[in-house]
Amino acid sequence: STTHYASDGVYISTPVVNEKSADVEVKTMLTNASAQQGNLRIEHTVIHPDNKEILTVSKKIRIAGNTVNQSDVQKFKVNNPALWSPESPAIYTVRTRVYDDKSKQLRDEVYQPLGLRWFEFSAEKGFHLNGKPYKLIGTNRHQCYDAIGNALPDEIHVRDVMLLKEMGGNFLRVSHYPQDPVVMEMC
Repeated sequence: STTHYASDGVYISTPVVNEKSADVEVKTMLTNASAQQGNLRIEHTVIHPDNKEILTVSKKIRIAGNTVNQSDVQKFKVNNPALWSPESPAIYTVRTRVYDDKSKQLRDEVYQPLGLRWFEFSAEKGFHLNGKPYKLIGTNRHQCYDAIGNALPDEIHVRDVMLLKEMGGNFLRVSHYPQDPVVMEMC
């Protein structure tokens, strides 16, 4: 299975992104609770924002019995990426599947969002997104309300992000603790 502490065990990074291509690395943390060795096939499929599958990579691995958090890394390129920005929030999906290589049985499946973009800060030029100057307009947000505390319903998270957007914002600084996943999804 793919688990890693409180996460689903799939980590995606994009070390290099530009208008022509994006390098993508997917790290999968695997656990084999069985005493028997597992022969697995890990498959990553990238789904374009228009819902078309654009590439699939896979790899066979062995995982010893009673193993926790064995990592596997696969690297690939996305050509001519649809770049993410607040005005054009193009979100790819990476579907990770873990199969038993012998029986071909699906053992686990995880879906992760992926926005392809690059940015830079400099004292001379300010902030740039996807190679262009970009003015950040936003606010800070705490996930805590009077008489409710930290246990907020999804509607409040959605409302807060929509209010930020309505006021012309394109940036949200979240506080120093993990935010509800709805906040990240809305952003």
